Amino acid sequence: RQGGHHGGELSQAHGHAHF
Repeated sequence: RQGGHHGGELSQAHGHAHF
């Protein structure tokens, strides 16, 4: 899960919605 620690916009690109 990249972007989970970083920001939602990276996660959305992977299909994850982490904010």
